[in-house]
Amino acid sequence: MLLERLTLNAIGRPTSAPSEVHQADLEQTQLQFETSGNLWPEPGESLQELKVGHAVLTSHRLLWTDKSTSPMQGSSCQLPLSSVHEVQLKASMVLRSPKIRVSVYMDEHSKPADNTSSVRIEQLKLVAPHMTAFVDAMRIALKQKAWERQQPAETSGRTHTNPSSVQPQSSMSYSDSSDAIDETLVDSQLVGMLVAMGFSRERAAKAALETGNTGPEQAVHWLSEHEDDTSRDQAVLGQIARSSPAPAPALRPHGAGVAGILRREAQLAAQNDESLEQAFKDLNGLMAKAAEMVELAERFRATMAAQKKAAQQEGEGAQPTDPDAQQWMDSEMQAELVHMGIASPVTKAETGARYHQELARQLGQFLGPQVDKVGGMMAMADVYCLFNRARGTELVSPDDLLQACSCFPQAGVPLRIKEFSTGALAVQSQSHSTEQVCARIGQLVASDEGLGPAVTASDVASALTVPLPIASEHLLTAENRGVVCRDDGPEGLRFFRNFFSDIPIAV
Repeated sequence: MLLERLTLNAIGRPTSAPSEVHQADLEQTQLQFETSGNLWPEPGESLQELKVGHAVLTSHRLLWTDKSTSPMQGSSCQLPLSSVHEVQLKASMVLRSPKIRVSVYMDEHSKPADNTSSVRIEQLKLVAPHMTAFVDAMRIALKQKAWERQQPAETSGRTHTNPSSVQPQSSMSYSDSSDAIDETLVDSQLVGMLVAMGFSRERAAKAALETGNTGPEQAVHWLSEHEDDTSRDQAVLGQIARSSPAPAPALRPHGAGVAGILRREAQLAAQNDESLEQAFKDLNGLMAKAAEMVELAERFRATMAAQKKAAQQEGEGAQPTDPDAQQWMDSEMQAELVHMGIASPVTKAETGARYHQELARQLGQFLGPQVDKVGGMMAMADVYCLFNRARGTELVSPDDLLQACSCFPQAGVPLRIKEFSTGALAVQSQSHSTEQVCARIGQLVASDEGLGPAVTASDVASALTVPLPIASEHLLTAENRGVVCRDDGPEGLRFFRNFFSDIPIAV
């Protein structure tokens, strides 16, 4: 059996199709082949099983990610549900875990295929604890066959069905030829009433036919729901021209009565629907452009990394050799391009129970350069704002952000949560050292004479290149460690060198 390799993104997550929906997860899953297995493209040695993995069921595929090499691809693979014939759960026995037996249609090249092009059936086994819910979800996905569905055509507004407008086919159908319409089907008095309300004769005749001449209220309701449908009006007009009298000019109140109110309400609803549709189209276009810009930023980042490596090898004076590359952009432009946004944000629908762990990985990938740029520590409020700005419309709640940050150690992210004595929270890199920060503050207040210079939170923020709230917390930490002493006077809160530590104490 040859399974297709699964493509993973930078944080080890599989890429989903636009209509693909996450269904279930299965931790600590092994794949066992009936005879032998392999992966394509780039097949390696024949395999009997794949261990240490994570199974994910979507509406379209069965995915298996190799946790031994995460976030690298490793032996991660996928199986389309369209090639699955049957799913069976084999109960656990003594010293044996339960198994899921997946019967797969195979083609002549030993690759999964659909029923029409298959030549035989092979079995693929999944071994893991607690598999009942996963099997149930897989059976439901196979029954629904979401991969066969077609997207519904887009419409400019909502469409409703009026039970009163359903009539026998013989009196409701149209023909492209005007000879197929019997003028006796149209009530001339009803047409005249509708024309007096402000509708055109073509539209009035069509409404009378479609509602079976049941009355003006049903006709007006039909007209309000089919305002944009103007097909075959001229054919109807040709048949009723002789039987429909022209209304008097005095009987044309365009917005009078209940019918006028209904018509105005219908027009307003149609306008609102059109405005909402246009707004969502603009939003989708904006998201598509944002994805393109993120891809452009990634290409710039790769180009700049290659040029920097070449410059280090050839000397500081080396210039880019790629004629298509951007010529040495300034640092602000580079930062804006690189940190524009996240192309595929982690969502609960895609990751399910692993949401916070996968979110922690994406958060670590995004925050790494940002935290290093601000001195190795960033306030949690800044983390929340920066990360949600990069995610666009897929916003993360404060609770989910805190839970994701608490998953940093399990996800292998080199970041940690720092809680100060005041209760303030921050995210810091593992390389950040409190001792080094206190030593740097000690250098700022060092002096050979008198009290020396005074420093404030603004001075520390400027010297250490950190946000002002973090600088205030650094000063309080340095005070608790005896590096500085505070002076809370008319000029505000200032800190001086702690010269008491220099006075010898007689024992």
